[in-house]
Amino acid sequence: MAQVTTTTTNDFTAPTFCFHQVTFGQNIRLENNASKAVRYTSFDHGITFTDKPVNINERIHLKIVEVDETRQWCGSLAIGFTQVDPNTIQQEDLPKSALPNLSSTNNFSYVKRLYETLTKQLCIIFYYNPEGAYFILDGREQDISKNIDIKKPLWAVIDIYGNVKELPTKDFSHISSVYDVY
Repeated sequence: MAQVTTTTTNDFTAPTFCFHQVTFGQNIRLENNASKAVRYTSFDHGITFTDKPVNINERIHLKIVEVDETRQWCGSLAIGFTQVDPNTIQQEDLPKSALPNLSSTNNFSYVKRLYETLTKQLCIIFYYNPEGAYFILDGREQDISKNIDIKKPLWAVIDIYGNVKELPTKDFSHISSVYDVY
């Protein structure tokens, strides 16, 4: 299980987003009015999207609170952005994983697999700006992609893959500082 929210750099009001209610992987079940996505079987077919485009410098926060501890699956999340409106994708046309499938089928998706074993309480932040798309893991900022087109709307892509099974959204609007999240 992971907690998910978004913030902007100019103010820490953190409206939660919902997962896209029509387009998501075949092994995903949406619960609580699409505020939680659960991959209920296997290790793949877990692609999810935000229900709306993400703004420039808007941070998406993930906090892992539950993982599959059986060590049955290798790998973990893939995160990034796509210019492909999820409303234009048929659920049955979604690939089984974001990488390489989603990013290689068009030039409008910028996704990176996090190969690290994600553990409970681990926090990940990702966002984009005119210089590229980035994620922060263990306090280190790393590239998702340097060359992205920000002239069109970008939706967040979260591939719930491998040892990560569940991502509920959570409202962090009561938090006064990004450091209070961690």
